[in-house]
Amino acid sequence: MSEPTQGYCRLCGTHGQLTDEHLIPESAGNDSSVQLHTFQSISEQRKTGVTWRKGLTRRTLCKRCNERGGQYYVSAFRAWTRQARSLHAQAAHEKCVLHPFTADFLSVVKQIALMAVAMSETASIHWGHYPQLRRFCFLPKMSGGLPDFRFFVYLHFGQAVREGVFHMIDTKGGPAPGLFCQVGRSPLGYLVTSSDINSLSWAANLKLCDVSGFANRERGRLRTEFLALPCLRGALPFGPAPRPSKLPKM
Repeated sequence: MSEPTQGYCRLCGTHGQLTDEHLIPESAGNDSSVQLHTFQSISEQRKTGVTWRKGLTRRTLCKRCNERGGQYYVSAFRAWTRQARSLHAQAAHEKCVLHPFTADFLSVVKQIALMAVAMSETASIHWGHYPQLRRFCFLPKMSGGLPDFRFFVYLHFGQAVREGVFHMIDTKGGPAPGLFCQVGRSPLGYLVTSSDINSLSWAANLKLCDVSGFANRERGRLRTEFLALPCLRGALPFGPAPRPSKLPKM
C-alpha cells in the first residue's frame, strides 16, 4: 500500500490525511487499470501514456469530503453515465450525436465541479474565485452562482485523459482557453473552463456540449433534455505548435 498523504483538502481546506478521490466515480466505470494521457506524457510524445492501477484518481480530498460526493452526487452521475454508455457504442464513427438524457442534472454538474476541485493545486484553496466552486460542491441543494466557470461534455473515445489547471497554447479550435480540468474516460469526457471570451470561443469551435445550465436546476428533480455531444478522441485539447514560415533567401 502507498504511504498516507498529508495535506490540505481541496474542498473543505482542512489539513490532514488525504484519500484517493475517483475523479470519475468508481461505480460509473472508473474501476480498473487505465492508460492515461497527461500534459507531460503527450509533450514527451509517449504513445501509451502512463498506467494508473486504480483508475483516474487524485489524492486531494479528505475522507469526509470524499464520502460527501459519494453520498449526494454519485448515484445521479452513475445513471447519467449508463445512458451515455449505450450511446457511445453506436457513435464511434459519428462526429456529433443528438440524444435525450434523463437525469438529476444538478447532481451531475456538482460531480463535474467536484472533479475540478479535486484536480486543483494546493494553493487554489486560497484563490479568490475557488471558494465559489467549492461552496457549490459542498452544499447539495445550492444551485446557480457560478459566473466564473463553464462546464462542457463530449463523448470520449480512445485513451483516457486527466489534467489539472493550465493555460493551453497552440490549441486545436482557436484561442487558448483557461482550463481548470479535463477528465475523460469512455464513455464521456468533461472540461471545466473559465467563462472568458477566449475559453468560450475555443469550446464553440470544438463544438463541446455546454452543460453549465445544469447548475441552475433543482436537486433531485429528473428532467429530460436533448444534448448534442461531439465525438472526440482521447487526447488533451491542444495541437502541435505551427511550423515557422521559411524566410526568403537574401
